[in-house]
Amino acid sequence: MNKVTYARFARHTVVNIKTSRTIEKYVEPFVGGGAFFFFLKSNYKVKEAFLYDINKELIIGYKVIQKDVKELICRLKDIEREYLDLNEADRKDYYYKVRDMYNKQQDNFDYNTYNNEWIERAAYLIFLNKTCFNGLLECLLRGLLIAWAYNY
Repeated sequence: MNKVTYARFARHTVVNIKTSRTIEKYVEPFVGGGAFFFFLKSNYKVKEAFLYDINKELIIGYKVIQKDVKELICRLKDIEREYLDLNEADRKDYYYKVRDMYNKQQDNFDYNTYNNEWIERAAYLIFLNKTCFNGLLECLLRGLLIAWAYNY
C-alpha cells in the first residue's frame, strides 16, 4: 500500500460504528497520512468527512489530490523520469537540489490561495518522501525538511 509517512506522534482513535456501517459525520483533527480515515472510507459509508491537520504541507497534498490529481500524476512522472535517468551520485544531488528548492520556497509560498504552485509543491513533497532515508520526512521547528537521501 502506498502511503505518506510523516514523523510525529500517532494518536489512537476509538470510533463507535453502528451495525449500519454508516458514519454520518467524521471529523479528524490530526489526519496525518490519513490511514485511519482511508480505512473507514473503504470499509464504511462515510456521508460527510472533515479532515484537518496543523501541517500545511499535508493539507496542500490532500487539496491537490482532490482538485488536480491528473496534473499531480503527470508532474510526478516527469520527476520520476528525470530522477531515474541519473546515476546514483547524480540522484543524490537531484534529491538535495529538490529539497533545497522546497525549503527555500517555503518563505514566499502562498498557503492560502490554491494555484499551480501547489501542484509542484505537492509533487516535491511526495518525491522527497519516497526517496528520503527510510521514507520518513523530518522537519526543523521552522518547517525546513532535513531528511537525508537514501539509496534503494
